[in-house]
Amino acid sequence: MRRPSTKGPQYIPLDQIIELGNLDAYKCQIEIKNKKLFVDEREISGFLLDGKNVIIKGQHFTTRELGTQIRQYRQFTALSPEHHIYFVEDDFNSISESEIRHLIGATDIGIKFEVTFTVPTYRVFIKVQKNHPLKYAIKGGLEAEEVIKNIAEKLSF
Repeated sequence: MRRPSTKGPQYIPLDQIIELGNLDAYKCQIEIKNKKLFVDEREISGFLLDGKNVIIKGQHFTTRELGTQIRQYRQFTALSPEHHIYFVEDDFNSISESEIRHLIGATDIGIKFEVTFTVPTYRVFIKVQKNHPLKYAIKGGLEAEEVIKNIAEKLSF
């Protein structure tokens, strides 16, 4: 399975972390304990393993145009089944537009979605970096039936 492309630290398949139980990567200790994810002993809020699936609560930033489509169809569409949709861990707040753009690699953001969803673990990749929020890449995007909760907020910086 093709990993998401990125600069700097690479995305790690969630199944690899689950299989190993813990992993040291990019100067961070990643660990699964009691169905929860920990990075450097900090519990990642909004993450819970559920059998062969994972329930994630994360944030997705996009343009207003794409945000309208997401609200209308209640799905997060990747360019193709081999591409990914990206989310940042929940509670990623109180920073400027330029910081958000830098951290998530976006050029234009106008809407933030707070999304709770469930997907098979094999479709999830995780990116960790010291002093950065955890990032998720979901292979193939999210279908409407995978989205549990979806709240949109227009951003005004």
